[in-house]
Amino acid sequence: MITMKKHLRICAVGNSSSIHVKKRTQCFADRGHEVSLISPVRNQIECVKNIYLPSHNNKAGLPGYIFRLIKAIREENPDIVHLHYGEVYQVTACYLSGFNFAVTLMGSDVMNGFGILAWPQRLLLASMLKKATLLNPKSQNIAAMVEHHIGKHPNTIVTYWGADFNKFKPINKISARQQLGFDLNTHLILSPRLLRSIYNIDLIVKALPIVLGQIDAKLLLCESMAEPEYKAQLQVLIAELNLEDRVIFLGEMTNDAMPLLYNAVDVAVGIPDHDGMPMSLLEGMACAVPNIIPKLKSYEELVIDKQSAYYVDLRESDIAEAIIELAKNEALREDICNNAYRTVNEKANFAVDVAKIEDAFLEIANDQ
Repeated sequence: MITMKKHLRICAVGNSSSIHVKKRTQCFADRGHEVSLISPVRNQIECVKNIYLPSHNNKAGLPGYIFRLIKAIREENPDIVHLHYGEVYQVTACYLSGFNFAVTLMGSDVMNGFGILAWPQRLLLASMLKKATLLNPKSQNIAAMVEHHIGKHPNTIVTYWGADFNKFKPINKISARQQLGFDLNTHLILSPRLLRSIYNIDLIVKALPIVLGQIDAKLLLCESMAEPEYKAQLQVLIAELNLEDRVIFLGEMTNDAMPLLYNAVDVAVGIPDHDGMPMSLLEGMACAVPNIIPKLKSYEELVIDKQSAYYVDLRESDIAEAIIELAKNEALREDICNNAYRTVNEKANFAVDVAKIEDAFLEIANDQ
């Protein structure tokens, strides 16, 4: 009689300082699996065996790094290796380890891997991804990009690794504001994205004087992974527009702090030049906060304009118009909030996504 495995040995490869990697390893440990994580930083993740493996600093160190990564994986003797970003040489090491391996593809790994790398590395990446036991693109759009470059993979499961409804859910706005010390009557606009130029936060700042002509508002800026030069430019812009008392720099915001912050604000504005399917959008939607986002194809598979979010062109006038309309049109705002919550709960629910990948890993382990 063949005994079916119920508990897995999972060897993850990723950066333990990433909140995404932390959540996507810890969740399997919480389900009773034995999880190790090979990481280039020493951050400890609860219930996960953390294995420090420094990355290479130059091309000369690359072969040694690949060898050490293969050795570290083999020492764990896993049922499956789970790579949390499709970097070409890490994918190669996972294949050469000799174990079944899954690759979660985030978007930038696909765009950079097939758009920036020289053709030998692109060919290597395509070849190694084809050999993966499981591909796990983070959206249908990313899945389509991968298929364009490598053809149809026989075992592809798309998950958004969506919002964790144990943390991100609607709570009373008055209570949230009181806990954070915000005024109850001011319209609060949140920029939840990293403080980097790709997210066009300067356009939100430039939109603020137009907004202030119609409503009493303040702009809250998260400072996670801030680009120092860009932050300095924003501070100069804020001073030039006399907005020092209208823009609040929040400092570094942990993921644990974000649910309360989302629930305290009236609208979230995230307007990057390009994107995948960002967790900030999904988590804001889970908290029933209306999101203002740019017209990017990557969002269209999940979010409908003026039904579950508000699409804008990358112009301060468009951004201001959206903020004002959502503030004044209560029916539109409520429809977007309710539809956003429902959409994420049904299509981008973290617990459901974890269960899908767990089932896939168990099937792979039991087919060995």
